[in-house]
Amino acid sequence: MMPEIVRRLETAALPAEEVSGPFWNACRGGQLATAKYLLERGADLNWPAPWSGQTPLDIAEQAEHREVAAWLLERGATRAKKGSGPDAS
Repeated sequence: MMPEIVRRLETAALPAEEVSGPFWNACRGGQLATAKYLLERGADLNWPAPWSGQTPLDIAEQAEHREVAAWLLERGATRAKKGSGPDAS
């Protein structure tokens, strides 16, 4: 997956909105090298997924990717506020 991400980002600069979703997914999948690469290219460290409201830190912790979660915390990542998801009232 990484070669395709590099190819896409090297051919055109993408706005943060288009890099943050893949960053979130890299954190969910425990893909630390990919997450680092995407953060360096403008991903939002605390991007809340529109479908769940979870931040990259939330999903890394939920998936028990401790190394990714620790790296996110070192960079100042935050957890979503309770009741901030799409179903919050």
